Amino acid sequence: MNRIILTGPECSGKTTIVMKLAKHFDVHYAEEYAVSYLKLKPKYEFTDLEAIAIGQHYSECALTLHEHFKGKDKIVLCDTDILTVQIWSEVVFKKVSSEIKRMVKNMTRINKDNNIYLLCSPEGIDWEFHPQRENPNDRDKLFERYEELLKKLNFPYFVLRGDIETRFNEAVKIIEKNV
Repeated sequence: MNRIILTGPECSGKTTIVMKLAKHFDVHYAEEYAVSYLKLKPKYEFTDLEAIAIGQHYSECALTLHEHFKGKDKIVLCDTDILTVQIWSEVVFKKVSSEIKRMVKNMTRINKDNNIYLLCSPEGIDWEFHPQRENPNDRDKLFERYEELLKKLNFPYFVLRGDIETRFNEAVKIIEKNV
């Protein structure tokens, strides 16, 4: 089973695209766990990031099992993953917990060949206010940070640019070609 992960800075089209892909491929997708977590605890601390990373991981695992038993075990779509939590931790707290580092290391070792990252550029997508968004002015720098991490981990990734429809069509082509 291939994990298709939409990643990148906030307000770059990830959720919209993953929802369109789920409909197109008739599968469910793993939502960004942080969204529901932060609804319950909007003032988060460093230790909350571990809980978010673990929640993200388990939601992806549950979806993988669900799709497998439905006979739709070709792809699992994810609206971000724990790499986002690592970057978030580095940016906000200037450090990453040993548990998150361990999770990323395990993910790198176990899932490396089954991951395809679709890195969403902020270019061409306006930032919109949302209570959980924190970075209206440095999305380009965050995009570079995501790309650097994907390169460092040697994960296969493709950059999505343009309007939402262009990004969606490109994502469909990438998935169909690589899965």
